[in-house]
Amino acid sequence: PNALAARAAYSATRQAYLVTYTKGTARLARTVTATGGGAATVGPVWALGPIAWIAGHGNPGGTAWVASTNAYLATWWDGGTTIRVRAVGANGPTGTATALAAADVQEMPEIACGPTACLVVGRTWDLAIWGRWLNLSGAATSARFAISTEAGTPGLVRVAYSETAGTFTVAWTQGGIPQTTTLAAGATTIGTVRPVVAGRAGTHLDLAFNSGLNAFALAAQGNASNIWTQSLDSLGAPLTATADATSEVATTDGRPVIVANPS
Repeated sequence: PNALAARAAYSATRQAYLVTYTKGTARLARTVTATGGGAATVGPVWALGPIAWIAGHGNPGGTAWVASTNAYLATWWDGGTTIRVRAVGANGPTGTATALAAADVQEMPEIACGPTACLVVGRTWDLAIWGRWLNLSGAATSARFAISTEAGTPGLVRVAYSETAGTFTVAWTQGGIPQTTTLAAGATTIGTVRPVVAGRAGTHLDLAFNSGLNAFALAAQGNASNIWTQSLDSLGAPLTATADATSEVATTDGRPVIVANPS
């Protein structure tokens, strides 16, 4: 009970998921391994690190798998002005957490990794979307840089890596409208920013890349309980019109999460 703000990443090498979440005043992690027939084995609880102050959203942080290091990288906001990054190996967290410090409050970090670099993105309290490059061990290789400082309150921010294009796409909402931009590994100059659907609200969103389709998929929730999805090309531009994805009880839908199955 009282656990919240869960995120997960899958390792095809280990055939296991790492789930990170907030409980009490700590960011925690544990593995989940499918055993067939809908059953699963859940590993021990590991402490990633402390959180000084818990916001209502639970200080969510991202999780990514790095095949070359055979480890996950997990991020979280410590409740102050610092983002933390920590590697998680087969036997739990390794080393100490890397601190990505700043003079202002940073929150809700997400992470995606390619073969040579990882990109952490998040949001500040002065309503800017930011990014920071890391190496595959979680150490910073760039200063924090601005992705968006446009007018209009930003919502969630997400990032995903395209294995076919070799680039990172960042998605966020500005004034309730989802936006995307694409960055090569290590780039700190922002290219074209594209509104995904002009005029269609998407305050909460999630993003995934499907290597089998060479396309990103976006899921978003508007100002009401309406979930919609859209396919994007490898540069983050729309491939299709939006499609509604409501459940049997559409008035309770919210905060969508989307994952890809390349096969």
